[in-house]
Amino acid sequence: LLHQESLRLSPQVSFQALASWLGVGPFPSSASFHRYNAMGGGRHRTDLCGNATLLEHVRAALAPEYEALEELLPLAGGAPPPESLRLRRSRCDLPLEPPEEEGPS
Repeated sequence: LLHQESLRLSPQVSFQALASWLGVGPFPSSASFHRYNAMGGGRHRTDLCGNATLLEHVRAALAPEYEALEELLPLAGGAPPPESLRLRRSRCDLPLEPPEEEGPS
């Protein structure tokens, strides 16, 4: 069980942990992990982030999911829950970022 933020912020660590869990050898230190199908400024894919009332309803509906993830991530042997989960941040709270270049095909 991995939180999406760990893949975004520290892909090397996340994929090494996954490889270890699977019982396969580590990735070479020269391995690079690119993001694919990632749109920069992702908070604007829909109008949800611009609708504060709807966003609060969605967050309230997902509250049990957030709580379950906070309990499950440490039990799964992973890193402690990221700050974004503890603070209930979503992609709507992310700063706009330029699109990343995709890795080699």
